[in-house]
Amino acid sequence: MDFKKNWKFILLGFVIFGFILRFLYFSELTFGYDQARDAFEALSIIKNHDIKIIGPTTDIRGLFHSPVFWYIISPFYYLSGGNPAIARIPMIIINVLNILFIYFVTKKLFGDKRIALLSSFFMAVSFEVIQYGRWLSNPPPALLTIGIFFFGFWLVLEKKKIGLPLMIVAWGFSAAFQFFLVYQIIFIFFGFGYLLITSKKTIGESIKRYYWLYLATLIPLSFYILAQIKFRFMGIFSLLSFLTSSGRQTLAYFPKFINFVNSLVKNTSNLISGGNISVARAYLAFLIFFVAYFIFFKKDKFSKSLKFLFIWFISPLPIYFLEKNNSYFLNIGNIYPLIILTTFMIFELAKKLGKFANIFIILSVFAITTVNLFSVINKNVNFLPHFSLRLAQIIGSFL
Repeated sequence: MDFKKNWKFILLGFVIFGFILRFLYFSELTFGYDQARDAFEALSIIKNHDIKIIGPTTDIRGLFHSPVFWYIISPFYYLSGGNPAIARIPMIIINVLNILFIYFVTKKLFGDKRIALLSSFFMAVSFEVIQYGRWLSNPPPALLTIGIFFFGFWLVLEKKKIGLPLMIVAWGFSAAFQFFLVYQIIFIFFGFGYLLITSKKTIGESIKRYYWLYLATLIPLSFYILAQIKFRFMGIFSLLSFLTSSGRQTLAYFPKFINFVNSLVKNTSNLISGGNISVARAYLAFLIFFVAYFIFFKKDKFSKSLKFLFIWFISPLPIYFLEKNNSYFLNIGNIYPLIILTTFMIFELAKKLGKFANIFIILSVFAITTVNLFSVINKNVNFLPHFSLRLAQIIGSFL
């Protein structure tokens, strides 16, 4: 097959397949207190013309997420008469967009349509990604905005004018969906500093040409600003209090680092081994060794891309030193670099196998696809394994 000529049709096929997988067992979804609260709040926006400036509660008392998520699901709740399953449709659509976006990110990093297409296929069948597409809550849309954020970071490193504003606007929406992602401002400061040192001209031209992207950041952030003004900066004081108390209590850094490593192993197990932790540990160790070899020893044209992906992969580390609940979705967004690194490694190892290269690629794709589809078909039939509670048990009384 000529990938150069038919890549658009292949990618479209992956998108369609991704939609099908995300609509399997459509009546089964996580529905608990948070979903019920979100449903009533989202419905009231249109039904009662109730404008919201604060969203769902965070784990920090007195601090709230942005209500952007409620505005997204509000029309679907209203038009469906309050059906939670229909309200999940925008979550699925946003989730499927990751299949398209990872293609363009991978193509930009490696310039190879084969690696890009296989990455998009793995994104389409990924059990973990599908889990987020089926979860009716505020964190899942951040999967896409995190991808856009780090793509913007890559463009900053390439000194592209659109990189910095793309980072900032994506960061604004990511933090709106899940507040702890505000920590990614660290990368914005680094990107700004990098351009300030290496290419001041890029910053000025970026503001002049993409001012509308900078202004678009006000869309998600305006809710925080208005809420702080109305409630006398309660959220800011709550955040400062949390950071102060966490700073006093967070002395055992090593156990928190181990929690982070274990979370990476869990992410890896979902993609590679269907939950087998031992296999995932071995695979993750090999993947890190492989990336380190390319970065420090081989030093070819892909070293920069691999460094970038590895930094992205470990980027959630800072939040682990502050968080207390060890939530499953702290690593949301990590599936991007994990998939891309895995796909790149498959093709690189295949180069060493000569006439057996295609067999190795086919077997690798078959193994990963089988693991993920098995999880999708066998685990999602009851409910979302990571987020619990069956819709079938509650939907009748809710409607």
